[in-house]
Amino acid sequence: MSNTKLIHQSVSVFSILVSVQLTGCAANLTEDEVFEQQYAAVERKEMIREFVNACEANDNVVIYTGPSTQRLRDPIKRIPKHANRSDYQCTTTNEVERMQVEMGFR
Repeated sequence: MSNTKLIHQSVSVFSILVSVQLTGCAANLTEDEVFEQQYAAVERKEMIREFVNACEANDNVVIYTGPSTQRLRDPIKRIPKHANRSDYQCTTTNEVERMQVEMGFR
């Protein structure tokens, strides 16, 4: 396991523990329920990261089609908490260019 991945996992687990302490009472959930929700969110983000990495490794482009906000800068590099795997599509650069022409961007 690479150091980067180990650090990322450690940071994720730490953030889960902090979130459990901060949000447990506010949401009227048990500590276990909050932990399970946070863990599921981290797992979902990891699944999305793996999808993005595999897509880009094959010289393709990832497109985010999910909900967005103005604060959301790059949902591919910073996966939002609400993101699902279905919000991401893997496509070719030619397809992206074709879509840009159809939308009038080129």
